[in-house]
Amino acid sequence: MILKTNYYQMLSLQMAHIHEKILLQNEEYRHINEECEACFQSIVEPSLHPRSLDELTAALIQYSDRMTDLRSLAESTMYEQGIKDGYAIQQWLVSTDAKGRSMTMGGTHHEAGASNLHHL
Repeated sequence: MILKTNYYQMLSLQMAHIHEKILLQNEEYRHINEECEACFQSIVEPSLHPRSLDELTAALIQYSDRMTDLRSLAESTMYEQGIKDGYAIQQWLVSTDAKGRSMTMGGTHHEAGASNLHHL
């Protein structure tokens, strides 16, 4: 149970790091996020932007679409970073194996430096 808790804590910390160091530096992500914030404000503060029901519906659809775009960009960035992290861990395991061998998930040994990720 402690291992599982630590694992999820590590994932949360890594996701927060990716958000802060990668996503917030991404111009497209920042632009979409600003659009989402502006659209949200126009929906929740109708006194600032009076709208008909049709206009409000269109604004809600636009907000939903842009939030989907934002989540998609975040998820693809997290996935890409996960692949890079996995590769880095694999390389670290190879370099730290005292016998110069690494274990694959199937339990077989490969010589150090042989990458199981050559297809990436």
